[in-house]
Amino acid sequence: MKCPSCGHENLPGEDYCTGCQADLRDLDGPKPATPLQKSILEDKLEVLCTHPPTTVTADTKLRAVVDLMRKKKIASVVVGTTEPLAGIMTERDFLYKVVGKGVDLDTATVGEYMTPDPATVKADQPIARALYAMSTIGVRHVPLMKDGKLAEILSAHDILAYLHAASLTTPAP
Repeated sequence: MKCPSCGHENLPGEDYCTGCQADLRDLDGPKPATPLQKSILEDKLEVLCTHPPTTVTADTKLRAVVDLMRKKKIASVVVGTTEPLAGIMTERDFLYKVVGKGVDLDTATVGEYMTPDPATVKADQPIARALYAMSTIGVRHVPLMKDGKLAEILSAHDILAYLHAASLTTPAP
């Protein structure tokens, strides 16, 4: 790979030019072929319509969490507010870990059934980062962090809405 600063020929994958130490990391990334791909690679997560986080403590009873999620019409609550987060409790956690297992919602706590150490994304990262995290880990809700603190919750629905809106404003190839 040729350094755009000094013209030195570097090995593919080099982070810095061996001739002048120029940063080459952006040269190896995927190149967008369409305006929509360019938006996904360049637009930051903070432009998405995300949701204010609802937080609970690990000792919150499951009944209280179910009631809170129903009342607020939300699909997840976060345990903790700073990195690293303790966990996240989602509708899927309830479905796969609690429902039909004889769990007493009045005595069991979130800490017993939450997904610990959830994957997070940073507000200044590109939308492609959240897509990658959600698809590889298989989750629908990802805490969005800003300056090491929980800022919002990003959902798969938010990304779908963004993609839909972007496809309406992007001319067909």
